[in-house]
Amino acid sequence: MAFVSGEVTAATGISITVLTTTSGSQTITVPTTAAVTTTVVASASDLQIGECLRATGARDSAGNVQATAITITPAGPSGTCVTGFGGGGGGRGPGRGGATPGPAGG
Repeated sequence: MAFVSGEVTAATGISITVLTTTSGSQTITVPTTAAVTTTVVASASDLQIGECLRATGARDSAGNVQATAITITPAGPSGTCVTGFGGGGGGRGPGRGGATPGPAGG
């Protein structure tokens, strides 16, 4: 699986051009079947019991993950969460966007 990240420099229909820091300009195709996720600032109170999440961050000395980013998705049809990088849905349709933790108490 390939990953592309960078600044969007053009978008027409299902074609998006991204300027990457490593390989220059890259064009990607985003068909209507692709899951699109929007990142929003959120807090722990935005989480709901039964949702699935993927947290990214370093582990502290106790082994707890100090999240710098969290992706929230709904549980699958059987009520289970899909594991791995791809997640189980997401985006603005059936899921909720990724969440970047806001300031404490925010």
